[in-house]
Amino acid sequence: SAVVPTITSQPISSTSKFEGQSFTLSVSAVVSDSGSISYQWQKSTTANGTTYGNISNATGISTSIPNPTTGNNNYNYRVVVTADGGATATSDPIKLSVS
Repeated sequence: SAVVPTITSQPISSTSKFEGQSFTLSVSAVVSDSGSISYQWQKSTTANGTTYGNISNATGISTSIPNPTTGNNNYNYRVVVTADGGATATSDPIKLSVS
């Protein structure tokens, strides 16, 4: 069976930023068979949403969110961690507040 990655350090659960104040989200994960891990950061499709879409080129252990606007207020972010066997783990959502 595929080895499921373990998220050892969740991203922050929420963050408050001023408009245009860039920030970085990061995660730590391990897989017990020491295989490779890939990352895909996602953003909710609506405010307070539970449906997510992939963020382009956001495939590292951390990702920068540049220049958030008040239009991004209450959007959720998360990261899906995938082991090389295909099993996934998903981080807790990170709620963004922009003022």
